[in-house]
Amino acid sequence: MLVTASTVLRVLARLTPTGRTGEDVVDLRATASGAVWLGHDSLWSAASARRGQEPAASPGQDFTALPGPLRLRNTRAVARLAAIDELYRDDRRLRAGWTVLTGQAGSGPDATRVCTPLVSWPVRLRTVPGGGVELEVAGDLETTRLVADRERADALAEGVRFGGGELADDSEMTTLPVLSAWIREVAAAAGHPEVTVEPPGVNPLTRRTPGLAAVAGLVLYVGRVPNPVSAQETLRAWSRREDLDRTALAALYTTPEHADTVPEHATAVRAPEAGSPPPDAAADVVGPLPLSAAQRGVVLAARTAPVTAVSGPPGCGKTHTLVALALDAVARGDSVLLATRSRHAAEVIGDMLRRAD
Repeated sequence: MLVTASTVLRVLARLTPTGRTGEDVVDLRATASGAVWLGHDSLWSAASARRGQEPAASPGQDFTALPGPLRLRNTRAVARLAAIDELYRDDRRLRAGWTVLTGQAGSGPDATRVCTPLVSWPVRLRTVPGGGVELEVAGDLETTRLVADRERADALAEGVRFGGGELADDSEMTTLPVLSAWIREVAAAAGHPEVTVEPPGVNPLTRRTPGLAAVAGLVLYVGRVPNPVSAQETLRAWSRREDLDRTALAALYTTPEHADTVPEHATAVRAPEAGSPPPDAAADVVGPLPLSAAQRGVVLAARTAPVTAVSGPPGCGKTHTLVALALDAVARGDSVLLATRSRHAAEVIGDMLRRAD
């Protein structure tokens, strides 16, 4: 049976569960969100100015308090979110939302309560000397999924406003026309044109005032794992690509075990059988890391093959091999670009490279 990379991707798409679009809309009232209202701190603006960002000359002009980093008080709630961030650091579950839409939407039997950020970023928390916590942005700004037109959502995210450095807990929002106009524009695009814009001194997580409001300020919470619908659609789209035979996936699955030929531009590296001779000593790898025969084979193959695929269970030495491959390439005068799925993986590889240097 001929197994191609396209076949593998189609099977994976069928195995990926289907989610519901509504699940993409964050509910900050849910216990699992662990939401903490941070509001707005004038010191964030001062810190940004010290980093070379100039506060706006008048209220409402474009002034970005994020991407930070922002210093937070290390409360018990913030410490809990920092622990969750560390536990799921590869998933980037922690998010910071700017301006929360909260209250009752609609009326009668169709009325629903909402409590969701208009825009949000994936963020990381790290402790700093003195017992404080710093918040850093770890990804792109996204607009709430209540905005169905995603091109419109992207444009609204690009135009995000923070109040020109004049926002305060008791601000009269009519004195911040640019920020208020942006909030109303996003709320309208989300299907809620009639909202009251309120200052950070109002906690949207506990607000009980009738009507729908958009409260300006920052909220920290645990986001959901990305909706599996997008993964399913992405896998199907990839399966239709015409250049799949030039990928590492093809090198891994399109092998003599499964097909008549292996693409000449791809190399599938497999561990040698027990008792097989080591690689040719004349072409062996010289470096600071001890390598097994299979690991040396990977490094040697990568010297000439455009694509080299390496697979194996956790703990089998894939990262060790990757570091050896990078060191070998640099020693031979080549440059190396290391791309990883997560920042944590990049940090692990970086630490190994520094220790081996």
